[in-house]
Amino acid sequence: MRTMRLFWLELRRLLQSRLTWLMMALSVLSPVLGLVLYKPATSTTMLSMYLANPAIAGRVILLISFSGPMTSWMIPEKAVGGFRLVSGATPLAVNALGNTADLPSYADMFLGLRGGSLGETCILALLIGGIFLIVRGVIKPIIPVAFLGTIAVFALLVGQDPLFHLMAGGAVLGAFFMATDYVTSPVTDMGKLIFGIGCGLITMVIRVYGNYPEGVSFAILLMNVIAPHIDSLTKSKPFGGVVAK
Repeated sequence: MRTMRLFWLELRRLLQSRLTWLMMALSVLSPVLGLVLYKPATSTTMLSMYLANPAIAGRVILLISFSGPMTSWMIPEKAVGGFRLVSGATPLAVNALGNTADLPSYADMFLGLRGGSLGETCILALLIGGIFLIVRGVIKPIIPVAFLGTIAVFALLVGQDPLFHLMAGGAVLGAFFMATDYVTSPVTDMGKLIFGIGCGLITMVIRVYGNYPEGVSFAILLMNVIAPHIDSLTKSKPFGGVVAK
């Protein structure tokens, strides 16, 4: 009886949490938006019909609709005997406000001791996973290298810290695990290069000049939409072949 009572109390607490409802909304919105944004002219299966990455599309909708809960996180801080969680903004949001003294160190950002979305904070773990995918041949390094390289170069050109911009937000997560989605990214190597550069440029334009501190999700979503056009412009044309009858 005690176990059942604790179970119902925990379930009630979860249902009263805004985070729970945001997660439920994301799980419903993602596949629906993925089906609404489709490319029937070139699709042969349900999977290939997705024009935009469903996870990215759902996250962008929630980010626009619920910007407060989507940009406030629990930040781990060192305490006696371990760590404690403190509510606060992400490093990018802190930097946008000009509070550079409150920014985490490179080591904290590299090890994930900062505020941020689930899965994007620990750069070390993300690099291990991304390199593993490249070594196994699951993804090509073109998009991640172009994406992250463009962010670093853009940051240097505008007089900002490239290492901060690479580690402070979701750039590494997006470059290795979102932008490389087979269905919503270009097929050709040249197309992948253009796609990665475009993602990096849009990300930094939003971070530096936009109203939102983070632009990775918006950048990938926008480049997903034009990925089919990039493919059509970069596909090689065979010469001297026999025309099929």
